Amino acid sequence: MLKKMAALEESLDVPGIVAKLTAANAERDAVVARAKELMEKELLGMADDIATHPEIGFQETRSIGKLTDYLRQHSFSIETGTAGLSTAFVAKYRGNNSRPNLGVILEYDALRGTKGAFHGDQHSAQGPVGIAVAVAMSEYLSRTRTPGSVTVFGTPGEEMMPPNAKTEMHLAHAFDGMDVIVRSHASTVTSRPRYGFGTCCLNIDGAKYTFSGAPAHQMTS
Repeated sequence: MLKKMAALEESLDVPGIVAKLTAANAERDAVVARAKELMEKELLGMADDIATHPEIGFQETRSIGKLTDYLRQHSFSIETGTAGLSTAFVAKYRGNNSRPNLGVILEYDALRGTKGAFHGDQHSAQGPVGIAVAVAMSEYLSRTRTPGSVTVFGTPGEEMMPPNAKTEMHLAHAFDGMDVIVRSHASTVTSRPRYGFGTCCLNIDGAKYTFSGAPAHQMTS
């Protein structure tokens, strides 16, 4: 799998694509500025609210209520219960008009601790960040009448497998028709070794372990 990904990356000339995409572009910069504005004025509060009301995987009913209510207010139609998962959803912009199709993945489940659920992996902010991007892009498509579509995928239980929600949604054909799917995730640093696909999350599977000692997140343990 990694060899195939490396060959695909070489054929795509990812550094060249990145250079093109990061060159001066007033329209793109306006979309980024709008996403930043939405985040700062409206969605940071939602992120804080989700953080103070953590819900573990497949029980994120309050969180998806906050996320989907906001999307409805910005002209997205919502279908919940995707792939038989009660807290999974697909939100499609009502102005969608053909390709290219942009998909935005959201995660919103909390971690489990000895004192209860808590947000230690930034999933409380990941949904609002993704929504800011999706809404900013949908507004751009509507304003400029540019062909394109935006779909938001709510994927529960990333910290709890099985089931693997994204795999189940894929098998249910939820992602069919997407040209590109993106996801935001906070980290402890703001850089990466090089441009490209990366290998942190390829071919993920689930396993259950029992640890003893002080509770900690795997990123720092």
